[in-house]
Amino acid sequence: MALKKAAAPAQDIRLHQKKMPGGFSGRGLDQRVTTPFLRSNDFSTRPSSGWLNRSFEQEMPYDAGYPGNISPPAVKAAFLGAVDEIQSGRANAEDVLARLLAGLIVMRDASAAVKLHRPVNLTVAQIVGRLSAHFARPNSARLPTLAVHAVYQRLTAEMRRYDGCALLGLESHTAADRKTGTLGDVQVNGPDGLPMEAVEIKHNIPLTVGLVRDSRAKFQSVSVRTFYLLSTSDKIVGAEEIDAEIADIRRNHGCEIIVNGIVPTLKYYLRMLEDARAFVDAYVSHLETDPAVNYALKEAWNQLNEGS
Repeated sequence: MALKKAAAPAQDIRLHQKKMPGGFSGRGLDQRVTTPFLRSNDFSTRPSSGWLNRSFEQEMPYDAGYPGNISPPAVKAAFLGAVDEIQSGRANAEDVLARLLAGLIVMRDASAAVKLHRPVNLTVAQIVGRLSAHFARPNSARLPTLAVHAVYQRLTAEMRRYDGCALLGLESHTAADRKTGTLGDVQVNGPDGLPMEAVEIKHNIPLTVGLVRDSRAKFQSVSVRTFYLLSTSDKIVGAEEIDAEIADIRRNHGCEIIVNGIVPTLKYYLRMLEDARAFVDAYVSHLETDPAVNYALKEAWNQLNEGS
């Protein structure tokens, strides 16, 4: 909002959609300018645009009557109040931008300096409980992928099933599978270099037959053995339809597709490891290095592991 007002002072920045009379495309500006700038300077960002959040995409002006479910309520009040201050001229847009960027620099540098706890002697149940609590924090969509990749680091190192196989590195949180050439968020290639196992990870999204069909389209022309479709949501919609689609995929393609929750999957995998502490180390290493993990998520991990 501040960027648009600074660049176009006559624009009513409350009108954040182009289809509104006199409006502009806030989402387009964010995707073209704001998010690429933030990402290039190692600031925490949304996957591709803040406007992808349904709370911000209601076709109503950003004024006191805006109905979007922005939470917590204090954040909604602060956001709409800031828009009003900038639009009315009570706050200078360029000054607001400068203060926001200064705050982002402080947060970025603080995040880099956080020393993360590496708890030892945790039971599998304790590890899974702390992961679940971590996944529930705001802006945590990247965390389940980091956890699944970390557990695969240990599985591929310990299990004979993966002898000669290669676990691919993590792609950017914003990279689309069709651009990277991978089938999912986590992928293991067999000794022949071809995809053997892939995992698609959803965050707080119910598992549906539509998601299964989307997955099928990804590997339709690839001879992958196993494809996992996992979500942090424990809701499965249309189980019979999903089962029928999975059976059809197995019959016509040969791939075994497994639909499940991330938490029970992690619990199962962790019980297979020789030492779950190695998983914790791998997960924490991802937290330390992944650019999508912000200061708040690092602090949340430390709070969850105080005294461990």
